[in-house]
Amino acid sequence: MGEGIVYLLTSFWLGAVHAATPGHGKTIAASYIVGVRGRPVDALVLGIFVTLSHTSGIVLVAVLATLGSAAPFIGLFGTVWGIMRSFEGIAAANSTSLAVVAPGIAEALFATAMGLAAAIPAVVAYNKITVDLGRFAGRMQGLIGRSGGLLARAGAEA
Repeated sequence: MGEGIVYLLTSFWLGAVHAATPGHGKTIAASYIVGVRGRPVDALVLGIFVTLSHTSGIVLVAVLATLGSAAPFIGLFGTVWGIMRSFEGIAAANSTSLAVVAPGIAEALFATAMGLAAAIPAVVAYNKITVDLGRFAGRMQGLIGRSGGLLARAGAEA
């Protein structure tokens, strides 16, 4: 439990550092605009909000990617476990009847189904989020370019 909190706090700290890097000019530009036209505390609140939303999005995408890639293997492990139980049942009963084999096979199929039930929605959600984030990033790049041009013109006129 304690390690999870450390990892989460570390990810938020890294997200804050990441959001302040030169490639993320939108955070700095938005904080500057709010700071110039508003109060400094407004710029701080905006910077914190952008950092938290950016970092939580990264954490969500990482969780979905991990779940989508690990769940099939966990299901496969359950499949192997169920088949091993079937073989144990065959050895213990000295019989290969359906009543001896069926419980292990049922466990194997259930584990496989649970792995797929977890992995498929996670992969679909991951793909949707990454496509949507790519589109949003493109729109933000255009907005940043237009805003930079407006700010440059406003600075030249002043």
